[in-house]
Amino acid sequence: MTDFNEVANVPVEMTLLGRKVKVRRVPLMTIIGRAEAAVLATRMARIREMAATVPAGHDRNEFLAIAVNELPSGEQLSDMAESHLRSISGIVAVLLDSLRTDQPDIEKELDMNEVLKIGEKSPDVAAIVAFAIGKQKPQAQGAAADPLPPAPPAQR
Repeated sequence: MTDFNEVANVPVEMTLLGRKVKVRRVPLMTIIGRAEAAVLATRMARIREMAATVPAGHDRNEFLAIAVNELPSGEQLSDMAESHLRSISGIVAVLLDSLRTDQPDIEKELDMNEVLKIGEKSPDVAAIVAFAIGKQKPQAQGAAADPLPPAPPAQR
């Protein structure tokens, strides 16, 4: 049953890298929107790199028109966003989104190299991400489950 704290998105205190932090749930639309934006930003960066190698003029404009027209959308974009969320950078993005409201300078305060190094293998990170996405209520540290459900089997 949902209680007031869940509805009001009251922060929950958890531990990350030996430090107490306040964690909030992240709305699903925020998680999906940011993952899709990250996928598109990565694609656009690749397009800009490739366009720089095309001679100036009509060929470059044609290349850009085709490349932008072929940006992922719909189910393809959703699949790519899901893959992004399963990556270390996706997990860290959800982690930071869950912490940023109550600790606006969290990226400066945490050793991001250490967070990236331990990534989803850390019970702290797994517990925080699982709570942030609404998969579980806060639990004792070290008892966290995998924050994301297993990937569906590949279809042929």
